[in-house]
Amino acid sequence: MSTVSIKKGLVNMKMDRNAIVNIEDTSDGIIFNFKDCYFYVIDMSMPLQVKRLIKTSFDGFTEGNIEIDLNNYMKPVKVVL
Repeated sequence: MSTVSIKKGLVNMKMDRNAIVNIEDTSDGIIFNFKDCYFYVIDMSMPLQVKRLIKTSFDGFTEGNIEIDLNNYMKPVKVVL
């Protein structure tokens, strides 16, 4: 079972990878679309490269656990195969 972990501030969400439908980058943050709801992270200082790296990592790696750390823009995504 592959999982996705999203960290932002003191919030740490961990769920099955199938719970996330897609990830979208916006001009003021990033949106995690789940099957039943969404998680909208508003961060005006988040670089576009970080948003794209998160999105392409989720889309590109279909297997393995993904750890998204929105507190660390130097290393925002980690894929554990």
